[in-house]
Amino acid sequence: MHSCLLIPELSCLIFESLHPLLTQDPKCHLQDLAALARTCRSLSASALDVLWHTQDSLGPLVLCMGDSIVEATEDKIARNAARAPVTGSDQVQHTDTMTNKFGDTYYRIRLKRQPIPADWERVLPYAQRIKIVSSASGTNLWRPRGRWVLDDSVTTALAAAFPTIPLLPRLSSLEYSAVAPASNDAFASLASVLLNGNMTHLRMHVSKDLEQSDVGSVLNALPEKCPWMKDLRIALDIKNPVILSKVPSWLAPLRFIEHLDLQMRFAEGAPESPSPDDFLPRLRTLRLTGKRTYSIPFIQSIQSQQLEEIRLILVGQLTGRALSALCTTVTSKPGWLASLRFISLSGGDPVGETSHGGVCLSAKDLCAFV
Repeated sequence: MHSCLLIPELSCLIFESLHPLLTQDPKCHLQDLAALARTCRSLSASALDVLWHTQDSLGPLVLCMGDSIVEATEDKIARNAARAPVTGSDQVQHTDTMTNKFGDTYYRIRLKRQPIPADWERVLPYAQRIKIVSSASGTNLWRPRGRWVLDDSVTTALAAAFPTIPLLPRLSSLEYSAVAPASNDAFASLASVLLNGNMTHLRMHVSKDLEQSDVGSVLNALPEKCPWMKDLRIALDIKNPVILSKVPSWLAPLRFIEHLDLQMRFAEGAPESPSPDDFLPRLRTLRLTGKRTYSIPFIQSIQSQQLEEIRLILVGQLTGRALSALCTTVTSKPGWLASLRFISLSGGDPVGETSHGGVCLSAKDLCAFV
């Protein structure tokens, strides 16, 4: 074997050409990477890094504990739910319903017995290699063989085994819907296991069926657990005015956010003013969905001088009053006139994807309406 293959950076680049997700080549198979990791001890570490780098769920990791501890059975309930027609608000909740035509099989992973510490040690070498968890890892060109659903017993065991340290210490990007537990009861406990200090990208949908106390605890823990967050996308499909009003206060300590996408279509009234004067100081792009009474004060509180893009989607009919309020907000911040490159203002129903008109302007064009 040539000595250049012993350089981890080079071997990882070569092994990436065997990964079906990275290459989008249906002729590639994950089994080839797994076989390579078992064949040569010198190349095993690099092959495992590539193999586990991106996952579409926690299923393969949990199954590493072995058949004596966990079992996977076909979940007809989850499968039928995914195949059901999707309309209205369900379109937001089920991001992977487009897989219906591919005939995916859903598997529910259950515990046969409670794992002991030695059982968890079997998954740790692989857990520390996972950097991205996203349901988008399955595409039209390549798809995983099945979809995994974690039973609540598995989620409870995870939370008990990792009460203070994260399960995936190197996880930097998480789409929470990819690891969503079988029921809403485990929402907060699973989030506490996954959120960590290395995370910079998070996408999460909070459904109306979740316990409000769980929602508040997860959002309140974000600044402490993920202080380096850069890209945050959260859809809050809840009507609790107390939680919605506190969102700016929870975001305030996240000083490194550059891209923010908030969907809060039920938020009404002005939100709580964030305590720091430098609220979102590094924000570059903002996509905000909500009512005018909430969205305009939220934008006014932003202190970034690097804001390049605003996409504001107002729930309901777009009015001249909303456009005037946005104009006043932008012109009141001189730095934005130089940094803003694109402003989009539209109205309608973001869930039903109906539009009641909109405008796309530059900052200078917007000033003309004042």
